[in-house]
Amino acid sequence: MSTTKVKAKLIKASKTITIVYRNGKLLRVEFGSLKREEMDKIGMIVPLHKSNLSEFESHWVGKIEYTSLEIQPTLNQEMVDLWFKFYQDLMGFEPKFTGADGSAMKQIREYLTNVGGSPKEALALWGGVLNTWKDLEKFHQKNTDLKYINSRLNVILSEIKQKASENRPAIDDDRYKL
Repeated sequence: MSTTKVKAKLIKASKTITIVYRNGKLLRVEFGSLKREEMDKIGMIVPLHKSNLSEFESHWVGKIEYTSLEIQPTLNQEMVDLWFKFYQDLMGFEPKFTGADGSAMKQIREYLTNVGGSPKEALALWGGVLNTWKDLEKFHQKNTDLKYINSRLNVILSEIKQKASENRPAIDDDRYKL
């Protein structure tokens, strides 16, 4: 998931707003010190999609300066993104993500980083768990909730390791790799 922050400096008013896009779509606008009546007109200067930014830049030339900054995703964001893709592929709709899910993901991330020795390895391990999900016992396959996965991670990893040691063919599925 790519995140882009765009600073829009309103030259005459000497004010700046921050526009945040995730995957090219408007995520939020950080208004700074804009007054209520200025916020009501914000749609005139904020494109809903990052792809329309150049259009807005050329329209507002001399009045607004747009400056883009690509933000690299954190390990946590990458792991959550993999799980969202996994869940959506499996269930056909986006999962609900709560604070409890965020906490479970944090624990999964920390554990896999310790086991793998690095954030890169933790991400690879997480992708491996999701890639082999269809090979787990049916009971695990039905429980895709992050809180469940976190609570049973040792059992899930043991099962994956056991099945791998049974000389099963290598899994070529790399949908959940970066």
